[in-house]
Amino acid sequence: MKKIALILCFCLLLPTFMLISSAASYGKSTQKLIVTHINEPFAGLEGTGVIYTESSDGTIAPYGSFDWWYVVVFEWDDSLARYTVKSVNAALNVNKAATAIPENGFVYCCNSGNNYPALGDNTKPNYTTSAVTDSCDLAISLKVGDAAYLYGGDLFNKTIDTDTKYWYSEGYESRTFIKIGSEESGMTAYNPTSATEKSPTHKLAINAMNVGVAEGQAMIITPDKVKSLGGGFDWCRIAIFDWSAEDGAYLLKFVDTAENSGRVKNPVIPPNGFALSVNTGNDYPSIGDTSRPNYKNAPTTNTYEKIGQTSIGTKFYLVGIDLANGTFEYEGNINKYYSPEFKSNAYLVSSDDKPENCYEPNIDSLLATPKFTTTEKVYLNGDVTIAWDAVEGADSYYVHVTDTTATVSGKALKSAEIDATEFTITTDMLSETTSEVTLSIYAKSSDGNSSNVAYFTYKLCNERAYNSPFRDMRIVAFGDSITAGSGGWVSSLFSQIGTDVINAGVGGNVTAQALNRLEKDVLAHNPDIVIINFGMNDQAFAEDKKNNLTPIATYEANYRSIIEQIQANGAKVILVAVHDVNPKYHKHSGLNYAGFETLEDGTTKTYVDKFNEVVFKLSEEYSTGFIDINSLAQDDLDNITIAADGIHLSTIGQTKYCEWISNYLYEYIETIDENEVESEVVYEETSSEANDNSEASSKDPLWVSLLVYAVFIAGISVVGVMFLKVVQKNKNK
Repeated sequence: MKKIALILCFCLLLPTFMLISSAASYGKSTQKLIVTHINEPFAGLEGTGVIYTESSDGTIAPYGSFDWWYVVVFEWDDSLARYTVKSVNAALNVNKAATAIPENGFVYCCNSGNNYPALGDNTKPNYTTSAVTDSCDLAISLKVGDAAYLYGGDLFNKTIDTDTKYWYSEGYESRTFIKIGSEESGMTAYNPTSATEKSPTHKLAINAMNVGVAEGQAMIITPDKVKSLGGGFDWCRIAIFDWSAEDGAYLLKFVDTAENSGRVKNPVIPPNGFALSVNTGNDYPSIGDTSRPNYKNAPTTNTYEKIGQTSIGTKFYLVGIDLANGTFEYEGNINKYYSPEFKSNAYLVSSDDKPENCYEPNIDSLLATPKFTTTEKVYLNGDVTIAWDAVEGADSYYVHVTDTTATVSGKALKSAEIDATEFTITTDMLSETTSEVTLSIYAKSSDGNSSNVAYFTYKLCNERAYNSPFRDMRIVAFGDSITAGSGGWVSSLFSQIGTDVINAGVGGNVTAQALNRLEKDVLAHNPDIVIINFGMNDQAFAEDKKNNLTPIATYEANYRSIIEQIQANGAKVILVAVHDVNPKYHKHSGLNYAGFETLEDGTTKTYVDKFNEVVFKLSEEYSTGFIDINSLAQDDLDNITIAADGIHLSTIGQTKYCEWISNYLYEYIETIDENEVESEVVYEETSSEANDNSEASSKDPLWVSLLVYAVFIAGISVVGVMFLKVVQKNKNK
């Protein structure tokens, strides 16, 4: 009887066990494919299942070659309201980069990964997990025409629902999966035909609060800790949030993504808000230093990337964070915040819906935000006084002055608490290179209430820039990370040419990606001049693949298309050569940026030189401007590039770029003016010659006219005589 009872209990509980076990299992038993990432380059993503929905050229090529991956193409079938398997590529050691992404579908790529410790390499983790391995087995068993349903993902908004832990770590959870064959009971599959645009949902984890700056941290700093950030944040991205009573949320005020030694960031921290500092840290064991750990960790990396992609004014809610007490929720050893075992339960969440149990400050009332009465935004070098209206209920104002020439948040110049409604920034507060100043102020009352922070930014320039021919022009700088960034040579150009240059640089871009965003990032601005600098990433040599990221023929074709489209839009083009990479520090992200080839005569040529030759050739062919920065940089390459990678610009390099490019612009504009004047002169001369010819023809000598008249009369006479003879002959008959 006992045995029967046990058997009955087992039978009754079996479905429950199966449900529990299948909830987090993948493969043939559940017909589920795990999804861990969306639209991410495969580099470093061993042991993952990635969905690709779009790319610059319509294939998965911009994300990688996928030689050792299984690739499945899914296409939406509107009549059946589901996805269908279109193709399966299970071949290994075969380049699959040409796989096309269907306009109404997606490409799924999975790779089981390596167990590096078992192979004797303790610098890398074990990327092999049963979830992905089982998904790979299922992927290669699929047949064309198999039905498929997507859950937990929104491809229209390019989001998936996964745990922020490392995908290969124990306890990782993905709530996004592809179900093969039949629908998942109790769940609604994604339908692209009914998808609507949503505000981006960013979940930014933190792993530190109010402590010293360290590698691999995503840290919140509260205003009761410090009124403004001090030093040590050069290599951090800084975001400032201020409380909005109207929205019932914290609003993102600005993000400073500038990184480099000397990129000082000392912003004021709003009395009703906070600052977020985040840096990705280094993986020391992978670069041969086993005395220090791998500070890279998934929560921080995610926060680092997402904060740089978030729009100013986005609403954020705090979950698992208590600003008043300076605490947050986490699991594990706080001193090993970078380890896979550490789990943060504290997030900044941006979403359309307000989450439950989110933190809100205990504020009785906010004072009105100061309103500036000063409106002028450009001044010649000298003292500048900024004024604002008095705030009702305010007893004083906290003012914080920063030099924002190189970074959005800037270097602190002066802080003070005053009772006046104006403040003068004097010349002696500034450095010789200061071209942009920001005054941050907030109102305070004796009972402890404060206002939101108000920001006033103005620019200083020399007399040449103040009266420059560029003041009314729209100029765009189009490039990769050498161009990108909130600080640097692009923003510094104002001090030299008197106009803001639109920064259309994106880190990591190659020319194929540049083409994809040309319309939105460049042409949409209707620029007068476009400064173009691409090639650093295109020429980078992937030693394991034995090729450049962009074949040189493709690079030339892409560049041609970029130039032609910009010129067709009516803008002048200035091409900028790529500077040499310091060979002492040429490895970066698994690529060799200082690669070279050996020629037949035994000499060598760097890929930088080879790709620069293409740029120079195109500049002559299309009659564009050309700045040979590589030649200009040769004498001081060690100081122009940062020591960390020998690629990106140091503070000195940023200053030099600004100097070289601004000087060239003045030379270039003179050349344009001269050419236009010459064209006008040529046109006038041609017109004059035509008029002279016309006048000459109207002033022919009189004898010519008489001769023509005599010939005409003689002709008529001959015809008349012949006619009379014919008539007389007829009469005689």
